[in-house]
Amino acid sequence: MTVNYHFRHRFVATLVAFSIVLCFARVSSAEVWDFSGGDLQGWTVVNGAHQFASGGVKAAGGGDAVHPNFLIESPSFTFDGTLEPGDRAFTHVQGDGAGDQTGAGDHAQDGFPGFQNPGEVIAYNGGFTDMNGDKGISFLNVATGQYDATVFKPNNGGPQTVVLTMLELTTFPHEIDPAATYKLNFWDADSGGWGHTTLISADVASGAAVPEPSTLVLAAFGLLGLCGWARRRRRRA
Repeated sequence: MTVNYHFRHRFVATLVAFSIVLCFARVSSAEVWDFSGGDLQGWTVVNGAHQFASGGVKAAGGGDAVHPNFLIESPSFTFDGTLEPGDRAFTHVQGDGAGDQTGAGDHAQDGFPGFQNPGEVIAYNGGFTDMNGDKGISFLNVATGQYDATVFKPNNGGPQTVVLTMLELTTFPHEIDPAATYKLNFWDADSGGWGHTTLISADVASGAAVPEPSTLVLAAFGLLGLCGWARRRRRRA
């Protein structure tokens, strides 16, 4: 009887400790969005209309013709807190069209377009593209509502891949906060020659300290078992 009693005690205590550790463990993963299959995969259209063409998603009517400024937004994510400075943190592939043709660089630099937030993208030029516009993918800080980084397709022409490390995302001109929650904004405020672009894919090295539902259930049962053991022990005393 004494052996069984002590065994149950140690088993319940071990179960509770293990459950608590699992609860607060970081669940690391990669958020990957591939638009070649004709699915927005949880992204939402914030402004304009979209179409699937050239292997990805782009503004409807977004060739060289004028069209409403286009903006789509990803689900929210956080970066994997275990990333080292040299680790890959963000990759995206764009096709068609030109790169940063206005030479504006990042939003933190002076000059057009200098978009700081989604509202400025939507309102540009009265809501419609022109030949002075640009296009890119920005990191929207959910807490501040501002863009902390903007990445452009580097050159004209077909599909091109941009890979950035965590060090590059947190070093000027980018201003990513590794602890913040973000959404990606893919936007197009450009028309005219080479005034179109397509988002083919994007992925971020993400992580979230959110326990799995099964882990929460395990922890709950463990805590209930510990409470029951403590109650029986008090009665015996």
